[in-house]
Amino acid sequence: MGIVHESVGTSGWKENNDPSQVIITKPTGLAVGELMIAQIGQTQDSGTSILNPDGKFTAPAGWTELEDVSTGVAATSTRMQAFYKVADSSDVAASNFTFSNGMDALVNVDYSMVGYIHRISGGLASGIQSNSGTAAGDLTETFSVSLTPIVKNSMLLHMTMSSGNFASGSVNSVSVATDNPSWTEEIDSFNLFQGSGDGLISAHSAIRPETTATGNSTVNFSAFNERHTAIMICIAPAPSVESTATKSYGVADFNKPTGLEEG
Repeated sequence: MGIVHESVGTSGWKENNDPSQVIITKPTGLAVGELMIAQIGQTQDSGTSILNPDGKFTAPAGWTELEDVSTGVAATSTRMQAFYKVADSSDVAASNFTFSNGMDALVNVDYSMVGYIHRISGGLASGIQSNSGTAAGDLTETFSVSLTPIVKNSMLLHMTMSSGNFASGSVNSVSVATDNPSWTEEIDSFNLFQGSGDGLISAHSAIRPETTATGNSTVNFSAFNERHTAIMICIAPAPSVESTATKSYGVADFNKPTGLEEG
C-alpha cells in the first residue's frame, strides 16, 4: 500500500491566554503502529522572547524531538518544533496530546501559537530523517533543508512557520531543487494577531520515487516577507508483506520434494 498521510489533529490558534501549553486533538482514525509527527509553531510581537529556553516545548512521554528552529531577535521572533512517536494503544485511546513550555501568560503579552499532529500510515520510524532552516526578506524563499532518502518512494513532509505584519497570508507552492515531486497541501492556516505577531503555518507532503539528494526547498508565499522557518522530514516506507516474503522465500528455497523421481 505504501506510505500515506492520513489526517491531522490540531489545537487551533491560541493568543496570549496560557501560552505555556498547546493541546492537540488526536488525528482521526489513528491506529496502533502508525507514525505521529507533531508540528508546533509560535509567533511573537512583544514580551518575553520565545527564543529563550523557556520558550522550548517539551513533549509528552514517549515522543522524540526531531527539530527546533527559530529566527528573529528579542521579542519579534518565530519558532517551530517537530516531534515524532509511534502510536500505541494508549495513544489510540487518548483524546488529545499536551505539549508544554515555560512561558508565562502575564509576561508574554503579544504571543500566539498553534500545534498539529500528522497521522502517517505505512511509515518506518527507524527511517526518519529531518533538516531545518530559516529565511527572511522575500515572498519567495529558499531553505537549506536538503535530505537524501534512504529508499525510493519515501515521503517528504515540508513544514513552515512564519510571522509578520499582514492582513492575510498563505503558501502558494513548495518545491525541492532536484527531482521535485507532486505536493499535496495538508495545512495552510493564517492567524491575524498583533503587529509582527501575525502567524502562518503550513505543511505539504509528497511521495518521491528518487533517492537522489533533494537539494534545498523553495517556498512561494502570498505575503509574509519577514520571518520564516522551515522543517523538512523524510520518512521511509515500511517493508511490505510481499517484499518481505520475496526476500525470505526466494527461488533457491523451493527444493524438489524428497522422494520425487525424475521421469
